[in-house]
Amino acid sequence: MKPAVASSFDVDDWFIRQSKHDRVPLSPLKLHRLMYLAQAAYAKRSAGEALMPSMFVANELGPIEPNLYRAFEHGSPKVAVRDPTEQVRTFLALIWHQYGEKPIDALNRMINQDPAYKQAEASGMGSEITLAMMKSGGTPEEQPAAARFVRGKRVQRWMPPVAPAQSESG
Repeated sequence: MKPAVASSFDVDDWFIRQSKHDRVPLSPLKLHRLMYLAQAAYAKRSAGEALMPSMFVANELGPIEPNLYRAFEHGSPKVAVRDPTEQVRTFLALIWHQYGEKPIDALNRMINQDPAYKQAEASGMGSEITLAMMKSGGTPEEQPAAARFVRGKRVQRWMPPVAPAQSESG
C-alpha cells in the first residue's frame, strides 16, 4: 500500500504554511495532533490506507510521530518538501477547517477519547497506533464535513436572503 504523499514532511509543511496564512498559532504538539487526526481520518475514508508514511505511538504527551518529534525538537528542520496533489490538499484543507483553529486543549480532550489512542495507551507508552486501529476506531469527530475548496479557501453555496412575507392587507 502506497501512502498518498511521499513524506510526512510534505503534510507538516502544508499545515505550517496554512497556519501562517490563516494567522493561527501552531505549536509542535498541535501540529502532531493535526497530523494524527489527518492520518486517522484518511485511514477511515480510504479503507485503511495511509495518508503519509508515518507511525504514531502513544506517549504521555498524546499520540506523536517519534521521527517527526525528534526532527522538530530544536526547531523546524531544513528538509526539501513537495506540494501534495490537489486531492490531498483538498483533504488537508478539510482537516484544517475542522480542527485547525481549535485550541490544543480541545484537541487533546478529543484525542484522549479516541478508541485507537486509548487502545495503544492501554498497551503501554510507546505502543504503536496502527492504521487498522485508526480505521476501526476513528475519532470522535472522525469525518470532516463535505466541503469544496478553491485555492485554499472554503467555497460555500450562496443563497439569496428570503424576502419578508407581505401581509394580505397591504
